[in-house]
Amino acid sequence: MQTGRARDPGRHRRSTIGKTTPTAVLLVCAAFVAMGCAFVPTLGIQNDEALFAAGIYDPPGVVYHRWIFGHGLPVMLMTYLGALKCWIYAGVFHFWAPSVFSLRVPVVLGAAFTLWLFYLLLRRLAPGRAAIIGCILLAADTSFLLTGVFDWGPVVLQHLCLVGGVLLLAVYAAKQRWPALAGAALVFGLGAWDKALFFWMLGGLAVALAVVWPREIVRLATLRRIALAAGAFLLGALPLVLYNASPHHRLETFRSNTSFSDGGFEGKWYIVGSSLDGSALFGWLVREDHEVAAARAPRTALEGASTWLSEISGRPRRSLLGCGFLLALALGLWLWRRQGWKGEVRVMAAALVFMIVAWLQMAFTVNAGGSVHHTVLLWPAPHLFIAVALGAASRHLPRGAAAAGVLTAVLAASGLLVTNNYYAQIVRNGGALNWTPAVHPLADLVRRAPARQVYVADWGIFDTLRLLGRGSLPLVMATDPLSRPELDHLALQVVEGWMSQPDHLFIVHTEGHEFFSGSRKNLLLAARRLGFREERLATIADDHGIAFYELFRFVRSE
Repeated sequence: MQTGRARDPGRHRRSTIGKTTPTAVLLVCAAFVAMGCAFVPTLGIQNDEALFAAGIYDPPGVVYHRWIFGHGLPVMLMTYLGALKCWIYAGVFHFWAPSVFSLRVPVVLGAAFTLWLFYLLLRRLAPGRAAIIGCILLAADTSFLLTGVFDWGPVVLQHLCLVGGVLLLAVYAAKQRWPALAGAALVFGLGAWDKALFFWMLGGLAVALAVVWPREIVRLATLRRIALAAGAFLLGALPLVLYNASPHHRLETFRSNTSFSDGGFEGKWYIVGSSLDGSALFGWLVREDHEVAAARAPRTALEGASTWLSEISGRPRRSLLGCGFLLALALGLWLWRRQGWKGEVRVMAAALVFMIVAWLQMAFTVNAGGSVHHTVLLWPAPHLFIAVALGAASRHLPRGAAAAGVLTAVLAASGLLVTNNYYAQIVRNGGALNWTPAVHPLADLVRRAPARQVYVADWGIFDTLRLLGRGSLPLVMATDPLSRPELDHLALQVVEGWMSQPDHLFIVHTEGHEFFSGSRKNLLLAARRLGFREERLATIADDHGIAFYELFRFVRSE
């Protein structure tokens, strides 16, 4: 006869899971970092990816700065984009010179930290296996990985602030300790300063909380707590507040970026689906097969393995995550009928309301919602929704644990195969115009060139060269007037002044690779009209042999 406390097998199993799961999550995060680092050197630095360098290096390009102890401190890069990333990378670049590695490895680590915070959040919101399921699904998500490595949005700090802030709110709701509330509000304020589009997420979150937990919100929302949260939020968003309160920029963030329209709604809805299944960046991040004359052969073991896996898997372009979301919807309805409006049902409802409200704001905003770097701001809400549904199914359905495990593996594998196909396509075809590695030899060439001024005649070059040159290159933005349909007399006078010095150089994209169509043609036509002849100093190609850049100087015709 057994004496003492009876053993509970279920309790022992839960204890074992609790001890092993954090280790498994750390392994998932490590695998995510490894995948991200594999992508780091594959593509050139995109112009928007390097935009924050305008707040670190010359020539400066910020819309607002404050003078502190005789130094101009960047505050806002653009009317809606703050200088938080500038401040972080000023420290990074002090110890690690600008390169694809110093630029991208920190954001990969930031995205991995978001994974860890997401796991901690799910542990608080849902019982059982939901936390590890959500972490796996997010780590295997193609859009989350690629926008985390190539942070042109930028989105990495947005995800960190969203997940970190919600986690602190969950801690506050459970323990009601004021530092957690103040920390959540402070982090949300930093998110708003980093990018004012964060208000979309805050709006979605506020509506979700009010709809799903109205009584709890009313009970917790005392005047003292509201004042504490408001003060902490304003502290985090103080640079944004100072900018919009300044006499010359009064409410500029909101006046310049809050135009609404229902135009392009169908296309924006399509972007949601293609962001979820990972297909949205084919053709924009990497070149398609029809854009190259011949594919490049793999040069390393990793490239060979990637292209082999891509071929045997049929070069997949869409993951099954969208199907997983539809399944989660069905499971959510079943769970609601089974247990009513409580527990996991409320968490799933909050995630759904958040996504709907946040997306509608971007969908009806002019020039927003039509690109992956906007829709991915909704992440990781879709993964939370699916993870909670699968976690509930694993506990309430016969053989649910096995079924949830299989479904998680299938969904994750489908995402990883799409991610691998991106890598293989980069190997075969190279980066698209935005992302060509040819920008690196271009920067080296300009750095060595004996030039007093270097005029950049097309978009997509300037900020990258400023970053790679660490502010030492004598760059001048020349897109205006060269991008105009026609050059009038005043424009020709400006161009003549540029060309009149033999130590002034000009960078253009090659014909057919221009962002502003006609900028190269305008430059050469202006030279002929003004009595100059061009001297092509160099043509710069990528490692697939495709020429992207030309370097000119101009001399008076004899």
